[in-house]
Amino acid sequence: MTNNTPQPIPEILLVSSYPPRECGIATFSHDLRTALHHKFRKSFSVSVCALEAAEEKHQYPPEVRYVLHTAESPSYHEVADAINLDPSIKLVLLQHEFGFFGSIPEQEFLYFLHQIKKPLILAFHTVLPKPEEAFTVQNQEVNLDDAYGRAVWALGHLISKQNILPESLVLQAKMLLEQALPHLETIHSTRAMAFAIKGLHYSLSANPSAQKRLLLETLANRLVQMFRHEDSVDWHWFEPYLTYGNSTLPEAMLCAWLSTGNPVYKNIAHQSFDFLLQNTFTEAGIKVVPNDGWMLKGSARAHYGEQPIDVAYTILALQLFYEVFGDERYRKKIVIAFNWFLGQNHLQQIIYNPCTGGCYDGLEETQVNMNQGAESTVSYLMARLALEKSFSQQPLLISLPSNQTNAAAHRNPKLFLIPPSFQHGRTQKNVY
Repeated sequence: MTNNTPQPIPEILLVSSYPPRECGIATFSHDLRTALHHKFRKSFSVSVCALEAAEEKHQYPPEVRYVLHTAESPSYHEVADAINLDPSIKLVLLQHEFGFFGSIPEQEFLYFLHQIKKPLILAFHTVLPKPEEAFTVQNQEVNLDDAYGRAVWALGHLISKQNILPESLVLQAKMLLEQALPHLETIHSTRAMAFAIKGLHYSLSANPSAQKRLLLETLANRLVQMFRHEDSVDWHWFEPYLTYGNSTLPEAMLCAWLSTGNPVYKNIAHQSFDFLLQNTFTEAGIKVVPNDGWMLKGSARAHYGEQPIDVAYTILALQLFYEVFGDERYRKKIVIAFNWFLGQNHLQQIIYNPCTGGCYDGLEETQVNMNQGAESTVSYLMARLALEKSFSQQPLLISLPSNQTNAAAHRNPKLFLIPPSFQHGRTQKNVY
């Protein structure tokens, strides 16, 4: 029997001030919606989430389905959840004006943007006259030091490969790293310090420097103090929570030990990494700390919202620990972690897309985030390179639990074999 029930058309949600609020953007948004409805009403509908300030309370027309009270923090959480749960909404278009969101901490607005799981377009109606000054302040207040630390990591790693890279490129990296050194000592963000330690370690491996070693020790000693402050019987970590990029911290301590020989760094690297692995791997595979709630000391961890970058960081740390200590347990965990990309996860869905060569942006409770951003793809590539490096000498045979499905091995739940030829890209049929 043919189902003649008409299918609902997709809906665009316009987040903006809206009449009867007296505002230029409200008038603009009303005219925009009217024009779209007149031209495309058979293709999609346009509803509205009205932005309402603290001193206002309006009666809105029927197209306004939601109201975001911009001065009330809970409203951001409630509206974001409502948007995510509404299956008809396929796209969110937010009209941004700095004055709309000035009555709450900036983090609430950023949380609102990150919490929305639907495709999001942000339209700016104001351009800052002196953005360099504004963003210098933002760098201090919002913490962009992580990006700074990652840049130092990249520069240091490039310098460590100076024997196989063009001299002009290496010289440029050395110049940029020298320019970055004065600012590094002012960094106190945990992960930014860890990224910087890795960069300094790689740079020192190629070009010994008393200045860089002293700076590395300064940053490493800060992490030591943080660890000692939080360390307890059942919590061996640098902070009272596990959030993102966790594996970078014990990896940085291991790098610090390799550069200095200080046994304190080595001991903390082991303690913190063992603790992290206990909270990352289960009998079912790897489950990194998700971004939808994290894991707070003394509280149950969140379960959903895993990202490729965290799996990749875990693999990078495991690869270095295996390279330094030769413990096969680390290498086995590399395979288990890499299989997360190939379908060994709670949804049994591939995260790496072999058709496009890209990588999906995350694993939610009931679906894969189908975006394929650059960060996720680079994360997959870093993980694969680390995997290949770990298995460049000899194969490893692993018995997986019989109740697990290995999507990368064509549903063979028993064995997963990484051959020596894997490093050269000659893969067997059961390996991507």
